[in-house]
Amino acid sequence: MLRPGNAGSNTAADHIAVTRDALRQLPFTAKGGRVGRKVLVRADSAGGTHEFLEWLHARKLGYSVGFTLPDDAVERLARIPAHVWTPAYDDERTPA
Repeated sequence: MLRPGNAGSNTAADHIAVTRDALRQLPFTAKGGRVGRKVLVRADSAGGTHEFLEWLHARKLGYSVGFTLPDDAVERLARIPAHVWTPAYDDERTPA
């Protein structure tokens, strides 16, 4: 997607526009569903905005957002008290 030279970097609106364009290129079945039915949208840390992820979630699209962690991430996590951790849940609200 070409943008003006003065456009802001990595905005949610840009991610949504590019994703819409990509989804339009996917084939559909006779019943109107996407072939394969499940779609995974991948983004780097620039795609990790609330607006973009909420847009994906509202459309029931799977997504994966990657980002780097600081070198001392393990030490930082170890400082979090055990009582504040909660279980991870899958999309059906079942503990994973």
